[in-house]
Amino acid sequence: MDRRFSNCRWAVAAACLSLSLLACTGCTPLVGLISILNGAHTVPAEFELPEDQRIAVVCVSQSGSFGPSTVASMIANRVTMLLNENLGQVRLIEQQASDDWRDHNGWDAINYRELGRGVDADIVVAIDLESFSLHEGQTLLRGEASAGATVYDMTTGGKIVKQWQPKSVRYPKTTGYYAGEMSEVEFRRAFVDVIARQIARRFYRYEIVEDVAIDRVPQ
Repeated sequence: MDRRFSNCRWAVAAACLSLSLLACTGCTPLVGLISILNGAHTVPAEFELPEDQRIAVVCVSQSGSFGPSTVASMIANRVTMLLNENLGQVRLIEQQASDDWRDHNGWDAINYRELGRGVDADIVVAIDLESFSLHEGQTLLRGEASAGATVYDMTTGGKIVKQWQPKSVRYPKTTGYYAGEMSEVEFRRAFVDVIARQIARRFYRYEIVEDVAIDRVPQ
């Protein structure tokens, strides 16, 4: 009787963990569940960036309305910062070098391989921002975006070595912020951080609890 009860309790706990992980935006449910059941608290990197090569991060938006010099640049900068914080040994090319190259070669229809050669990169992490909005209705601040990422290996002529299809991101997941609760500038910064983290952590190990905390109110 006790054994049957124990087995049932374990099954219920596993099911709850599965549902919880499936609800987490940007989480890899199966990997996360296996990690928890094995006593781990982290999710492994999906792709490991080489330590001995120069890496450039660039983000391009598909619409001039949210602009290459604003949100897309903010995302690229934030991803670069997160990689620096979590992968200190990786040789990341400063964002200014990529921005300077783009200033002289145009923002539209960018060729990531040409950029890679232009800034002498061995690896290019290219982020495609397909959509981005901050408002739901007239008064509610609630972010919605779609972004994908591609890794180009310039040492092999720009071969694609890893690619993630565009994925929708909503922030906050459960509710939004009304005027007076948070300024649009603060909200944009918080939402950019959410997008950047979901892209950057594909390249490093991160704590599972980050998925649970993603909907927290920014401080």
